[in-house]
Amino acid sequence: MQTSPFTYTFTLQADKKKVYLLMQRLLLLINLALILFSFISSWLDIKRSTFLSVFFVAAASLLIFNKRNRAFFTNDYSIEKIMGLSFGISWIGAGVYSIGTIALFLTFLFSIATADTIIQIGEKIIIKTGLFKRTYSWNLIEQVILKDGLLTIDFKTNRLLQQHVGKNGVDNEIEFNTYCQRQL
Repeated sequence: MQTSPFTYTFTLQADKKKVYLLMQRLLLLINLALILFSFISSWLDIKRSTFLSVFFVAAASLLIFNKRNRAFFTNDYSIEKIMGLSFGISWIGAGVYSIGTIALFLTFLFSIATADTIIQIGEKIIIKTGLFKRTYSWNLIEQVILKDGLLTIDFKTNRLLQQHVGKNGVDNEIEFNTYCQRQL
């Protein structure tokens, strides 16, 4: 997709998003089971039960709100992230620091793993992944080719980045390849 006359932007989809989503939902179910076990085994601890139930109700309310108002949440996986954060914070608030820390850490890893990679090609080549943004000048690049929706960036250090760009590709591959050849 061309955003300006000399800048091309590609959004590359993460390969294993469905697997990560399944794992996150499984972790959410495990958290739910732990909360139910905590409710059953610690009825005398009113503070813990109250805090966990209020936090769970708040998270469930966010889930219902998301179903009614899709424009508020822009990311497809925001509900899983909100629920993971809710469970992590509720466990830490209840004094179970190890489970809370693990839930927060796994939710953080889920956020990074499901982030799309963005490649911007213009005066420089910018590759943005989950946490990192790398900028490469054209003198570090051997060749850039887009053919049949497959973007190939060949670095002079023999590193090769090759990814299918899917639906967000460039309308005119010949124009893009000509632009890249002029930059080299």
